[in-house]
Amino acid sequence: MVATANAVINRWHSPLKRLLRFLLGCFLRIEVEGRSLVPAVGPLVVYFNHSNWIDPLVAAAVVDREVTVLAKAELFRVPLVGQLLRAYGVFPIRREEGDLRAMKTALSVLNRGSVLVAAPEGTRSSDGVLQRGKPGIVHMAARTGAHLQPVAIVGVVGYTENLKRFRKTPVQVTFGAPYHIGRSSSRPSRDDGQALVDDAMVRLAALMPPELRGVYGDAGR
Repeated sequence: MVATANAVINRWHSPLKRLLRFLLGCFLRIEVEGRSLVPAVGPLVVYFNHSNWIDPLVAAAVVDREVTVLAKAELFRVPLVGQLLRAYGVFPIRREEGDLRAMKTALSVLNRGSVLVAAPEGTRSSDGVLQRGKPGIVHMAARTGAHLQPVAIVGVVGYTENLKRFRKTPVQVTFGAPYHIGRSSSRPSRDDGQALVDDAMVRLAALMPPELRGVYGDAGR
């Protein structure tokens, strides 16, 4: 199927997004701020802070566009879960190595004008405090000309304890403004790539409470 920026790439995505929002609403009370900032069309990398396995699902659910999500390869080994993830538009990435296949898939998503959802920290922060970002997202944005947009997800740490008590966990999702780093056919140097992703992480940290900004604690000052 030939796709444009407004085309439906995955016919299962819309009904599965409705199902995902319903299921998340059963145990989370999600409040969203700044959703109108999401560009209606065009390639976009939505990146978020990662403190719980459920964060990518929350990020994917709150964006009012068809999205493709990068997730750790281990999730796809769980029976049935892998099939559902693929149906929604999630694809695996092997985090311990340079996953060229995942990178090619991500670039194709952005080159067709769609939305990619990714966690630049690479792995979860057990206490919710922001870790230093890895430059993969800025490499993809530079290669494709995609905009970058930070999304802070706060409140999911410890939601399992509330679940045991049959309580909904309040979760605050805050979108920052999308921005553009320009397009370049050449790969940024290691130092330039890290500087670019550090800037991206500062923008994300500014949307979070000061005590969760971690290595980006000066954000917002």
